[in-house]
Amino acid sequence: MTAEQWNKRYQVGMDVAYIPIIGEESYVLTKTKSSAWELAPGQAVVMIEATAYCVSLDNLVTDDDLNPYQESNDESL
Repeated sequence: MTAEQWNKRYQVGMDVAYIPIIGEESYVLTKTKSSAWELAPGQAVVMIEATAYCVSLDNLVTDDDLNPYQESNDESL
Protein backbone atom coordinates (compact mmCIF):
# COMPACT_ATOMS: atom_id res chain seq x y z
CA MET A 1 0.00 0.00 0.00
CA THR A 2 1.31 3.46 -0.82
CA ALA A 3 1.38 6.31 1.68
CA GLU A 4 -1.32 8.09 -0.33
CA GLN A 5 -3.60 5.04 -0.23
CA TRP A 6 -2.99 4.61 3.51
CA ASN A 7 -3.81 8.26 4.25
CA LYS A 8 -7.07 8.09 2.27
CA ARG A 9 -8.17 4.96 4.13
CA TYR A 10 -6.88 5.49 7.69
CA GLN A 11 -6.79 8.37 10.16
CA VAL A 12 -4.04 9.35 12.59
CA GLY A 13 -4.74 7.79 15.99
CA MET A 14 -6.15 4.49 14.74
CA ASP A 15 -5.45 1.24 16.57
CA VAL A 16 -2.84 -1.04 15.01
CA ALA A 17 -0.82 -4.09 15.94
CA TYR A 18 2.89 -3.44 15.34
CA ILE A 19 4.89 -6.53 14.41
CA PRO A 20 8.60 -5.66 14.79
CA ILE A 21 9.82 -8.76 12.95
CA ILE A 22 7.53 -10.05 10.22
CA GLY A 23 6.96 -13.78 10.67
CA GLU A 24 7.50 -13.65 14.45
CA GLU A 25 4.58 -13.93 16.87
CA SER A 26 5.42 -10.96 19.09
CA TYR A 27 3.59 -7.68 18.56
CA VAL A 28 2.49 -4.52 20.35
CA LEU A 29 -1.00 -3.01 20.32
CA THR A 30 -0.53 0.71 19.69
CA LYS A 31 -1.84 3.69 17.72
CA THR A 32 -0.58 5.66 14.76
CA LYS A 33 0.64 9.17 15.50
CA SER A 34 1.28 10.54 12.00
CA SER A 35 0.11 10.33 8.44
CA ALA A 36 2.08 7.98 6.21
CA TRP A 37 4.83 9.15 3.85
CA GLU A 38 7.26 7.59 1.38
CA LEU A 39 10.91 7.11 2.35
CA ALA A 40 11.67 5.76 -1.12
CA PRO A 41 9.49 4.42 -3.93
CA GLY A 42 7.58 1.46 -2.53
CA GLN A 43 8.61 2.11 1.09
CA ALA A 44 5.71 3.74 2.93
CA VAL A 45 6.14 4.44 6.64
CA VAL A 46 4.23 5.96 9.58
CA MET A 47 4.99 6.97 13.16
CA ILE A 48 3.40 4.91 15.95
CA GLU A 49 3.18 5.43 19.71
CA ALA A 50 5.23 2.31 20.50
CA THR A 51 8.45 3.56 18.88
CA ALA A 52 10.54 6.70 18.52
CA TYR A 53 11.09 6.04 14.81
CA CYS A 54 9.00 5.45 11.71
CA VAL A 55 7.90 1.92 10.81
CA SER A 56 6.96 0.30 7.53
CA LEU A 57 3.28 -0.13 6.80
CA ASP A 58 4.17 -3.78 6.12
CA ASN A 59 4.76 -4.19 9.87
CA LEU A 60 1.27 -3.02 10.85
CA VAL A 61 -1.99 -4.94 11.13
CA THR A 62 -5.16 -2.82 10.83
CA ASP A 63 -8.98 -2.96 10.81
CA ASP A 64 -10.68 -6.36 10.88
CA ASP A 65 -7.29 -8.09 10.75
CA LEU A 66 -6.60 -6.61 14.20
CA ASN A 67 -9.30 -8.69 15.99
CA PRO A 68 -7.14 -11.77 16.72
CA TYR A 69 -4.48 -9.50 18.24
CA GLN A 70 -6.97 -7.64 20.44
CA GLU A 71 -8.60 -10.87 21.63
CA SER A 72 -5.33 -12.46 22.75
CA ASN A 73 -4.25 -9.18 24.42
CA ASP A 74 -0.60 -10.28 24.14
CA GLU A 75 1.35 -7.04 24.15
CA SER A 76 4.78 -8.68 24.23
CA LEU A 77 8.00 -7.58 22.61
